Amino acid sequence: MRWAGWWIGPLLGVMAAYAVFVLLARMWAYCHIGTPSINGGVLTFVDAPEAFLITSVLSGVAYALLYRIPIWGRTVLAVVGAVLVAVAVVWVTVSIKHYPYDDGYHCIPPWFPTWIPL
Repeated sequence: MRWAGWWIGPLLGVMAAYAVFVLLARMWAYCHIGTPSINGGVLTFVDAPEAFLITSVLSGVAYALLYRIPIWGRTVLAVVGAVLVAVAVVWVTVSIKHYPYDDGYHCIPPWFPTWIPL
């Protein structure tokens, strides 16, 4: 597991990009934001690759740094840290881009958990 950071980062990046794509697509469809073709293009070519790159780099770095801590169970600690970084990137991305208008109204779908702040 010593060199696992090189594949954990991109793996979590793919999962985060998919989560951002699905969450934003469904939120935008519920809130009637934009048109489906433009939203699909923005999600496919801007938001998902952005989430992939940021998550891959930050999760890989978090794994590498946490793995250097000389304690028992450092592999588990490093994996948990990398996953938490990926979840944080998805949350920040969705909370920033879920409603792009600045009109004071925030459209939050009823299926979105109320305990997660947007």
